[in-house]
Amino acid sequence: ISGRTVFPGTLRAIQQMGIPSLNLSLDDKTKFVSTLESTGHAGMIDIANAFTLCWTSTEDAVPRYEAVGAKVVYLPPGANPDVFKPYDVPLDIDVSFVGQKYGRRPLMIEELRKRGIEVKVFGKGWGSGEITQEEMIRIYSRSRITLGFAAVGDSQDICCLKGRDFEVPMSGGFYLTQYHPELERWFDIGKEIACYSDLSDLAEKIRYYLDHPREVHEIRQRGRRRALKDHTWAGRFKQVFKTMGILRNSSACHSEDHVEAGRFHDEPDAGIAHPTPGASAMFSPFTKFLLRLFQQYGPELGSLQEIEKWRYDTHMFPTNGQYDLFESQVLYMILRDTKPDNIVEFSSNCGYSTLFIASALERNGNGHLHSFEIVPDFSRIALRNATKFGLTDWITFNIGDVKEILKPYIREKLSGPPDLLFIDSDHSAGFAEWYVQNLFPLLRKGTLIHIHDMLPPDNDLRIKTGHAVGECRISGENTVIEEALRNGRYSYDREYIYLYDLTFRNRAWMNAVRRVYPDFTPYRQGEGKVSRRMNKDGIPTEWNATMWLRYLKPLPLTQAISEGAPQDLGAHISTPSRQLLTGHQ
Repeated sequence: ISGRTVFPGTLRAIQQMGIPSLNLSLDDKTKFVSTLESTGHAGMIDIANAFTLCWTSTEDAVPRYEAVGAKVVYLPPGANPDVFKPYDVPLDIDVSFVGQKYGRRPLMIEELRKRGIEVKVFGKGWGSGEITQEEMIRIYSRSRITLGFAAVGDSQDICCLKGRDFEVPMSGGFYLTQYHPELERWFDIGKEIACYSDLSDLAEKIRYYLDHPREVHEIRQRGRRRALKDHTWAGRFKQVFKTMGILRNSSACHSEDHVEAGRFHDEPDAGIAHPTPGASAMFSPFTKFLLRLFQQYGPELGSLQEIEKWRYDTHMFPTNGQYDLFESQVLYMILRDTKPDNIVEFSSNCGYSTLFIASALERNGNGHLHSFEIVPDFSRIALRNATKFGLTDWITFNIGDVKEILKPYIREKLSGPPDLLFIDSDHSAGFAEWYVQNLFPLLRKGTLIHIHDMLPPDNDLRIKTGHAVGECRISGENTVIEEALRNGRYSYDREYIYLYDLTFRNRAWMNAVRRVYPDFTPYRQGEGKVSRRMNKDGIPTEWNATMWLRYLKPLPLTQAISEGAPQDLGAHISTPSRQLLTGHQ
């Protein structure tokens, strides 16, 4: 909004009604005053002090706002990670620019072409014509180098931050833009984005980066991580709303505003609409924790469909393992909320659940998954799938028997015990006894543990074998964990949860989730691909066979892992990605 579109009196009347107002100005580098028209100045000068807060993306505009008595905050634009994301497309463009044709841009492009550098240009005014937003983002993924121009209008020296400065890195593109000092506040130049000073420097750097694809790839990845961590629109608005004093510590806010991330006990009820009066008594701490996660992270869950749609593709996942829709949603949201630094997963199999974990880490912009698999062919497939989704930077794939290599790996490779343990492997009683006795004591107090293919012994599910349908018998692993929890052999959070119980037995909780996240789907019935798994009525159904618990009584780390001298791990772990892809071990 500018003085051309609203009168100051209108804004003050809104303020008198108790309604806060915010003006976001992305074009006030040279247009704070602008032209004088019949209704006043076309810029911000006449109306700035009538807003509750003015948000400028230009640092040197701040004194101008303060001079007219306006409250102002300086923050750059952001980018929406649900929109600006990498696409799995070939790198078939060396250098591209997407944007309008004006100012010095045509001259710079023409000069580059004279120097033998072909630049493909897209947008209004160029011969290629206008393109859609999705086409633009795909071009970022297709381009080895995406150019940026920071100059304002026809000026050569007046520069400002652009939306492109954050959208290209968020999309996973390699961004080479005109240097100006404000960029240094928001990116590590040379590591997360690249900059040039003039035409000769631009031509030189284009040639350099085209000759150094590995360095370009690393800058791409670091730039995307930084954008995801620090430059989302959600983060920007959170900061602005806090400045305005209108961001309350409710469940709609980030977890750090009101409760320790990932904490199950004493989860606040604020913002949770229970279906009936007094219904909060029907909700345990963990179920209230999940309810808050659906309210907070539910809008992000649609992005998981890009992974889920490949679930039954036998080329990507030849073992056709099961990890159900609700399970993947809960896993993703817990990781988004707890923001773990290190996760240990065994086993990755062909990497289906691995993709959900890595997607959450990518969205967090932090953390690493250490994934273990005993079958080399499965690890190669898991790596191929992670590569398809652009998630390899968040995962280390390890080949070997976890009973032999995991404890030394934790000692040698991690800075401490993992923050989350993801278990979906050998379901025998013996293997469960091994990890309960050998791994659980390594964990810190409060560590989250995920165990897949776990069902309550009194479940009423059915399984089809051939033409016969019988009861679902729980595994030896299931029995060991159940007994350990029941008889107190090990100390855990006083509450643990079967996701099966939530989706098949707690209708009040499911109704509450639908109130905060209307697209909630606890399980899918009638799907032919899962026909071996049935509900009590014999209808093919997802089971959501996962247990979550928190470990409460760890041994001292030095006592738990002091078993013999360190081993040579080279034959077992951290197999480089290129070896997995080529088949060399």
